[in-house]
Amino acid sequence: MKKLQIPSRDGYPLSLRIFETDKASKAVIQIIHGMEEHQERYQDFARFLNEQGFLVVTSNLRGHGAEVPHEDLGYFKEKNGYRELVHDQIYIRALIRNRYPDLPVYLFAHSMGTIIARVLLQTQSKHYEKVVLSGYPNYQAHTALGIFCSAAIRTLRGPRYKSKFLQKSSVGTFNQSIINPKTDSDWICANEEAVEKYLSDPNCGIGFTCSAFNDLFHLVMMMHKSVNYRNVYKDMPILCLRGEDDPCTGGEKGSKDSIDVLVRAGFDSVQEICYPGMRHEILNEAEHHQVYEDVANFYLG
Repeated sequence: MKKLQIPSRDGYPLSLRIFETDKASKAVIQIIHGMEEHQERYQDFARFLNEQGFLVVTSNLRGHGAEVPHEDLGYFKEKNGYRELVHDQIYIRALIRNRYPDLPVYLFAHSMGTIIARVLLQTQSKHYEKVVLSGYPNYQAHTALGIFCSAAIRTLRGPRYKSKFLQKSSVGTFNQSIINPKTDSDWICANEEAVEKYLSDPNCGIGFTCSAFNDLFHLVMMMHKSVNYRNVYKDMPILCLRGEDDPCTGGEKGSKDSIDVLVRAGFDSVQEICYPGMRHEILNEAEHHQVYEDVANFYLG
C-alpha cells in the first residue's frame, strides 16, 4: 500500500492510498468513503479487491482523516465546499488516468460518497466503466429548508460552528428507527463490534460544521435532479446496494426514488441488491463477505 498526497484545484492536500496488485490489474477501483469516517476503514475491502485482480485507490474527503487538524475535522470550506468535494474526485480520476492510462476505471462509493458520486456522474459518467453505490441516501423533501437553516447559522455563528440542531435534525434522526438501541450510532450496523469500533475511532463521528452541512444539503439537492445529467454513458452498469434495515436509504420507497432518478437521467442498466438484517455499513456487517462477493462478481462480470 502506497501513501500519496496531491493538491486539489484550490491547493487542498488530498490524502490517498494506492493498493496495487501483485500481477497485472484488471481495472482500477476508485473508492469514495462516507460521512464522518475515513479511508483507512476500507483497507480490508481494498485488499479483498486486490485478490480479485483490481488495483484500488482510496482517499479521504476533505475535512476527514488523521492528517486533518482537529479544528478542521468536519469542515470543507467557508462557502461552496460542495463544488470542491466533486472536483476533488475529478482530480483523483485524472491522477488515475495519468498513472494507469491503459486500465478501465470503476467507482465504488458509500453513503455520502454516493451523493458526491451521483453529482460526479452528472458530468463524468463516460470516465467510468462500472459503478457501485452502497448505502445510498435518498432525497429528503426538507433539503431546501436544511440549506436555508445551515446558511443562516453559518452567517450568525461562522462557518466552523458545529450546530447540535443540524446534527440532531439530520443524522440524529436515523437511530429513531432502531428498536432498543444501545448507542446513538446503532443505525450504522447491526454488528455491535463494528459499532463499538466506530465509536472508539477518533476520526469517526466527528460532527459536521454548519458550512459542511450546507454543502451536504446542496449535494443532496443536486443529485436528485435528473436534468442535471449530461452526456450520460447510458450503457454503464450501476449496482445499488443497501441493507434492508438501513434508515439512511429511506427503505424501499426511498431506494426506488433514488434509482428512478438514475433511470430518468438515462442510465439503462441499474440494478439493486437488498440485504435482509443489515443496516447502513454493509461492508462491516457480520455477513459482509456476501457483499464483498457480490461487488467482485459485478466488477468481474
